[in-house]
Amino acid sequence: MVQETGLSRKALQEYDRLGIVSPTSKTEGGYWLYDDKAVDKLRLVSTFRLVGYSRAQIKELIDSADGDNIDILSANLGKALDALRKKKEQIDKTMQLLEFEREMLGSFADRIREQVEYQRSRRIDLKRSVTESHTKALGNLMFAGTDETARNEIMRAMEPTMLLQFFGAYVDEDEDPELVRRKTEELLDAWDGYILELPGLSDEKKKEISELEGKERLQCIRDFMFAVAEAQVSDGVENTKTVIDGNYGKGTFDKVKEIIDR
Repeated sequence: MVQETGLSRKALQEYDRLGIVSPTSKTEGGYWLYDDKAVDKLRLVSTFRLVGYSRAQIKELIDSADGDNIDILSANLGKALDALRKKKEQIDKTMQLLEFEREMLGSFADRIREQVEYQRSRRIDLKRSVTESHTKALGNLMFAGTDETARNEIMRAMEPTMLLQFFGAYVDEDEDPELVRRKTEELLDAWDGYILELPGLSDEKKKEISELEGKERLQCIRDFMFAVAEAQVSDGVENTKTVIDGNYGKGTFDKVKEIIDR
């Protein structure tokens, strides 16, 4: 019966004690036996428990069923179905989010490992861990939903977000010129690709940006990067610098700006 209904042995004993559903008979060896009617009742009990009905409510419903009060039982089964549908929707959404999280972590696993190893090697005392920053960034971007277009948008946005986390990690440390140069190039390339794939940007504007070179191209990318941060400024927040430093560590804004200008 435990396998058949999904109810635990302890639950079956409790329902017997409360008079909700009792075994039809017991063998000399101590086994509890249930006939078809009792099995049907236990399935109902399992369903109602799953959607949050109390034991007292279930007993009342089972008693109603015994008295052939079909209307009461039918109405509550309808409520149970509605509750289960809502639970299924929540589960489906949670599964979507977890699949997306797994996809994200897989895509950026190497970058995360590289950041963690660097931070450990330099004994950097992080204000926020890489994992916490990644989760926060993903949470901030999840407003877009989880359809395919939104997923691609978030994936593109995550790369520059994670690179900013890297800059925030070593901003107060001694510079590693080669690493700084490489990470700056990665950051600018990531933003460059992100800009040129934005669905809201006209083909004309994309062509104009893609034809820029040298300082003009870098200036365009930098302005866009800080404009995105500016768009996140809420009431009571001073400016873009406050947003970036708040998310990635004090000094990150000045550091990134200084490196790009250089």
